[in-house]
Amino acid sequence: MFICNCNGVREREILEIALDATTPRQVFNRLGCEAQCCRCVPEIAQILRETKEAARQQKIGAARMQERVDERSVANY
Repeated sequence: MFICNCNGVREREILEIALDATTPRQVFNRLGCEAQCCRCVPEIAQILRETKEAARQQKIGAARMQERVDERSVANY
């Protein structure tokens, strides 16, 4: 799906760099373009927030899983 029609930027392109970009400006810089009409900027910002939150939740889940593994390892000794 196109997120930025002015530059032809698709959602998947944003998702590929979302963890390395903090702002829509950084997204445009990484993609070698710049905002034109700026109607896409709020949606790009939302994609960045959601991607970072999903990564954070995944990291928390992995940490909790490791805690359970560690607890079971200690319990088996």
